[in-house]
This record gives sequence, structure tokens and C-alpha cells, in this order.
Amino acid sequence: MLENLQQDYARYTKRIERMYEDKLDDLISAEEFKARQIDFKAKQIEIERKIKRLRDADEEYYITAEYLLTLANQAHEKFLSSEFESKRTLVNLVVQNLKLESSTLVYDWVEPFDTIFKCASQYIWQGMRDSNPRRLGS
Repeated sequence: MLENLQQDYARYTKRIERMYEDKLDDLISAEEFKARQIDFKAKQIEIERKIKRLRDADEEYYITAEYLLTLANQAHEKFLSSEFESKRTLVNLVVQNLKLESSTLVYDWVEPFDTIFKCASQYIWQGMRDSNPRRLGS
């Protein structure tokens, strides 16, 4: 998407350059050049806004992902050392639909903690071995 926006921006830059040459060669009037230039510059400004939003969203994604993984990694320690209200907030952040059925607590994970839980409970993170079976000194 970013590449497409950059290509669109470059396309408008080339159009402005070609129009300027057409103006110099008297193929278009100065008024026509100015009107089209304003239109093309406005389109470039809109493209710049889209590029900025895309970059901001990308940066926000990585900040959020890092925060969530840090929180998931430290959840147990944070929970044990927190006051009651902080514990409630932490629990509500990661699980929903809490119910007590008989003596069992039943809940649903909140996204993306459901994915983190699934990955942590499977062996995809555990037991990964080096793809090279040879060891030093073998």
C-alpha cells in the first residue's frame, strides 16, 4: 500500500514537471498550468496524509504488540504484587464472561490474549530445536 501511494505521488510530480515544460513550450496557458498544478499538489498533499496515517498505524501496531507481549510475560508477577482494583483491571483486560460453574471458574480470553494463550499452551514455542542437529565437539 505504501509503495502504491509513493508511486502515485511520483506520478503527480512527473505530471507537474511535464505540464511545466508544456507551459514553457506554449502548449498550455499559464492559467491552465496553475489550475492543474493546484489540483495535482492537492492530490499530493492527500497522498502525504495517507502515507503518514499508514506509517503511524504501523508504528502503533508494533508499540501495541510489544506492550501486549510484555504485559503477557509479566502478568503473573504484576497480578501477585497488585492491589485488588488493579487485579480486577488486569483480569478484565485479558478475560471476559467470567462465571462460576460449581467450583470451577469459566471464562473466555479477550483478543489477542486468546492467541497468546493458544501459542503458549502448544508446543510451537516449547521444544523448538536447532535445525542443525550437529553439536560442537561431535
